[in-house]
Amino acid sequence: EEHDRKAVKAFNEVKKHKKLRAAAQSQAANVRENRGRLLKEYNSNLPLIELKMEKANNDK
Repeated sequence: EEHDRKAVKAFNEVKKHKKLRAAAQSQAANVRENRGRLLKEYNSNLPLIELKMEKANNDK
């Protein structure tokens, strides 16, 4: 009885840990994906940004 209770408790801990780990991994994957997307966006906008900066400097 006591042993069974401990076994169930341990099993539930493992299950919880696996869930948390899966959630953390999926969050990390989202972060990587977003970072990649943002970098691509930034790089594609870079010429425009540089152009605006150049214009701002020339307007001084």
